[in-house]
Amino acid sequence: MANISDCFHMNFVCLKIFGLCFGNKPNKFYKCYSVIYLFITLPIYFSLLSLNLVFTPKMLEVLIYEFIYYFTEFSVLAKVFMVLRKRNELREMMNLLDCDAFKGDDDTSSAIVNRYVNQYKIYWKAYSILCHFAYISLSLASLIRFILHSNIDLPVCKYYFLGDETLERYYVVFWLYQCIGIYGHMMYNINVDFLIIGLIMMAIAQVEVVHHEISSRVTEEGVRDGDETAVMTKLKEYLKHYEMLLIYASKLQNLISITMFIQLGVASAIICAILCRLSVSVSVDLILTLTPFSSAMILQIFLPAYLGTQLSYKSEELVYAAYTSEWIHRSQSFKSSLNLFMQRAQVKISLTGCGLLPLTLTTFTSIMKTAYSFFTLIRNFQDHD
Repeated sequence: MANISDCFHMNFVCLKIFGLCFGNKPNKFYKCYSVIYLFITLPIYFSLLSLNLVFTPKMLEVLIYEFIYYFTEFSVLAKVFMVLRKRNELREMMNLLDCDAFKGDDDTSSAIVNRYVNQYKIYWKAYSILCHFAYISLSLASLIRFILHSNIDLPVCKYYFLGDETLERYYVVFWLYQCIGIYGHMMYNINVDFLIIGLIMMAIAQVEVVHHEISSRVTEEGVRDGDETAVMTKLKEYLKHYEMLLIYASKLQNLISITMFIQLGVASAIICAILCRLSVSVSVDLILTLTPFSSAMILQIFLPAYLGTQLSYKSEELVYAAYTSEWIHRSQSFKSSLNLFMQRAQVKISLTGCGLLPLTLTTFTSIMKTAYSFFTLIRNFQDHD
């Protein structure tokens, strides 16, 4: 079968287009392009958003709308930093995915890996379509309002530190700058998010492969004839595979720890802000703009939480896999090795954000409850005023 890391090819191509090169050492022309593009679309872009927030009118509905996209930038910066800072770790994980042990040594193992690879490609395409729909809605809504009603609205923020006359005169320039900037940020979100999701899915696939190897393959026909040497060789091979899986999971945890902590924290604030904004006033263009955006934001935290839960749940089942294998008539050495594996497998594989926020559905539910709690608190204060 092809290398497992090939499924991430499009992620790395998209990131390279937007200034984040992952592969071999880039040439000087690409380095120059990368530095200029990242400087214009990240530090300058974020500085203008911050300056805009300072000059934003102190009105609840206006402030909330500005905060929605401002908070999003923290998540984007964390993801860009992860790719820039963790390139070597990413390469090591790709090499680990492409080793022979991770591809499986029979048709069933290969089928498990291929199933997750195909699912990953489908999910990536579906999420990309949703995000592009959100981007088109956001960009065109502001342009249509300007053309039909002369409302000086920009896709992300209005740049309140500039006068209306300046904004109207250079509207197309500012509109293009924000559209180009937010499109790059959207592509960072899509590809880094799904890079993380894909890496978690490959970990789940390897857990299922190890489950299959321990429960069925280690004592399958061909090594059941009393040849304990062949049986022990198989067992050691699969235990080594499990050890490599643990190494992969450890590298994955180190890679995503800070990024997921920031994303989970920011998501709660953004979802709360969207609820508050929709509660103040509702219009058709606002619904068309914020509904796809909020859906994408919820998916950003739901998918890692769901897959993190699956990873923990399936890793716990490895103990049962060892127990159901045909160990009764095996040698004492085989039983001792299998017992050590069972003891280690009792510690489930889990992923967290900075060791504080587990990637589980429980965390996702807590984030949604927290966002709603803050929303009701703000609404109570607003009703009281």
